[in-house]
Amino acid sequence: MSLELTILGLLSWNPQSGYDLKKSFSAVEFIPWSGNNNQIYRTLLRLHSEGLVDSQITQPESGPAKKIYTLTEKGYTSLKAQLLGAPELEQVKNTFLIQLAFAEILETRLILQLLEDYCTQITERKVLLTEEFRRAEGYPGRSERETLIWTRITDRRLESLDNEKKWAESLMEELKETFHE
Repeated sequence: MSLELTILGLLSWNPQSGYDLKKSFSAVEFIPWSGNNNQIYRTLLRLHSEGLVDSQITQPESGPAKKIYTLTEKGYTSLKAQLLGAPELEQVKNTFLIQLAFAEILETRLILQLLEDYCTQITERKVLLTEEFRRAEGYPGRSERETLIWTRITDRRLESLDNEKKWAESLMEELKETFHE
C-alpha cells in the first residue's frame, strides 16, 4: 500500500493534522498499515516540498498549536493519477498461515486449539467491524456513490472474514476426522 496515496486520499476528505491522519489510519479497518508518526510526518514534508499539500498552523481553543495539511490542486491531480494506476492484487501475508505451515511439530490438539482461537478472533473482528460500520466511524460519506463503495468494501471485508472462518472450521473438522481428535 502506498502511504502517499493513503495520505492524499484522507486529505481529500478534509484537512487534517499528522495526528489526525494517524487516527484516520487506525479508524479504517481495511488499511493494513499501522504506521508511525515519523513515517507520516516525513511523507507530509515530502508532499509539501513537492507542492501536493499545503500546511497552516492553527491554534485551537485548548491545547497546543496544530499544523493542518490540505490538498492542493497539484495534490488532487496526483491523487487522481494514482487512483487510475493499475490496481494491485491483494497481498496475502498472514502470520497465522505461517504458524500453521510449521505446526507439524505440535500435537493435533494444539493445532486444533490454534484454529479455535483463530476462529474466535475472526468472530470478534467481525463484531467490531460491524459495529464500526453501524456507527459510520472512519467513513467519509460525502456522497451516495461514496457511501455505496464504502458499504461494499465493508461487505467484502465481512465476507472475507466469513470465508476465513469457514476455511479454519473446515480444516479443524478434517484434522479431527483424519487424526481422530
